[in-house]
Amino acid sequence: MYSLTYTALARCCADHSILKPLERRMPRSLTVLAKGKLYYSFLELLNILDRLLSSKRPVVVEGEANLEFIVDWLRREVGKVDYVMIYDCMSLAEFLAISAYLYFKGIRSVFLSKAFLNPVGLTRFVTQQLCSTNYYKVLREVARFIAESLKGIDYYKSSYLDKRVHEYGYLGIDEFVEMVNINEMAEEVLSRAIRGKLLVGTDHGFDFVMSKEDGYIYITHGFKSSDTYKATPLLLLSRLALFMEAYR
Repeated sequence: MYSLTYTALARCCADHSILKPLERRMPRSLTVLAKGKLYYSFLELLNILDRLLSSKRPVVVEGEANLEFIVDWLRREVGKVDYVMIYDCMSLAEFLAISAYLYFKGIRSVFLSKAFLNPVGLTRFVTQQLCSTNYYKVLREVARFIAESLKGIDYYKSSYLDKRVHEYGYLGIDEFVEMVNINEMAEEVLSRAIRGKLLVGTDHGFDFVMSKEDGYIYITHGFKSSDTYKATPLLLLSRLALFMEAYR
């Protein structure tokens, strides 16, 4: 989280001192890594995401923004899975942290070659696409739809992260990080990955936004600049929904 935000601030030439509250919670060795090796990796990644998300086209449900297109692609790239886990509002930072945890536990994880594009960064963009199916328009049914399409034996949906974003995101990035139990999330992913082939996905990520008045960074999703003139978006990661495959 620190390195992602540090990189975003560097790209817009903003003052890094607003990250001091978060930096004070970190060992110095990790701070050095975040400003060095991770910074250059994230800089390259964010430039790629800019090109992916900068389209000014109208919001249309086609290609990577179409749930059925993504499920058809999952059938081809992933094939059959045993379990599907869908997290409401999981962003790049959590995916990377959980992937690293799985690695140290002897579980392989692979980020898939496509991501689901959510132009508005909201759950309803995904769930409304179930209108033409026999599934209810809720995120748990999206998890069920994907699992049944991939011949999975079980599926799971979690609103944990979305609740934390709404409860603590506006208090600032340092408070948000403090309140998210990433260990618990990593353990529940691990508990299924050790039993079979697992697909982890989300409906959208979350946005890093800088307040112009108070000079702090907060977390939200579905941010629109037209909604407020008092904040500047740093990273609109709620527009991107990643998929990760985990297996022994």
